[in-house]
Amino acid sequence: MAGHQSAEATVLQTWPVASEIGYYDLEPGRLEQALAGRSLDAGAVGALSQVLTHQNNARRLDAQRERAEEQREEVYNAQSRIAEQLRVLGTEGAEGELRNRQVRELNGLQDRVSELDSEVRRLREEAGQARQRASAELGQLIAQRPL
Repeated sequence: MAGHQSAEATVLQTWPVASEIGYYDLEPGRLEQALAGRSLDAGAVGALSQVLTHQNNARRLDAQRERAEEQREEVYNAQSRIAEQLRVLGTEGAEGELRNRQVRELNGLQDRVSELDSEVRRLREEAGQARQRASAELGQLIAQRPL
């Protein structure tokens, strides 16, 4: 029977047909691996690098916002301590002078709270905008490179 012959084959090159990188798992090393492994072409890696840049910017802004919120909390605590001291201080003599200094300090702390409130809002908005840019870039990449 002629149909029962054998042949040898040597695999010279293999590559995955598909791979998956989670949106929140994007990082430069993984993109470089995908490029080296031919999972992604240079254009896709460049576009995903832009997405990653926007994500990292959002994370950095979130960290700054968290620090501003912590500072605001510290200022609130300082305001509470001063308010407690003001309850027991008199208005005459040395106590009156101390009271006036603490009232000025309390006013300064309130100004600082207002500044921090504005900073928290700004950082939150900027982080949201960076996330929107990342999402838009990713959407464009997906639209340009359908499966």
